Amino acid sequence: MKKYGRLIVLVVLLLIATEVTIYVNKNIDSNLDTNDRGRTLESLRAAVANSDAASKGLNPYTEFWDYEIELLRDDYPTTKTSIFDYVDKELWDTKLTALIDRINTEYVDDQTILEDVKSVIPTNFLRDIFSEESNKGYFRSVLLLMEDDYNKQQTQQPTQGA
Repeated sequence: MKKYGRLIVLVVLLLIATEVTIYVNKNIDSNLDTNDRGRTLESLRAAVANSDAASKGLNPYTEFWDYEIELLRDDYPTTKTSIFDYVDKELWDTKLTALIDRINTEYVDDQTILEDVKSVIPTNFLRDIFSEESNKGYFRSVLLLMEDDYNKQQTQQPTQGA
């Protein structure tokens, strides 16, 4: 009986050690993601500062939108050819190209661009295209900038007091 008791204690200790290792690894990954996010935002903000889009009266994120929409239009169908079972290829190309032309010639706010992009994408492909996994989703740079802008706006609003 002592032999089995020791074995059970060892198994329990092994399970505890495994759980602790998993927990620590998740925390390390989370901290790395947070640090990567900060560096990514810094480099994106630097690119926005170097862009002349705002001085031309365009959306400051025009270059990012332009790149992401072109990538979506040209690259996404090569990996997900079934998208054209749900949307006409000519409509896909025409609408996305028109949107690119529009954002390069006039100011269009981020929400309008996002809505226009989503209006072209079949519903069952939205989750894949807007995936939060950095190696899968499209528009990650623009969405990260928009989220950061929103967070800054929220922290700058005065709190209501009596």
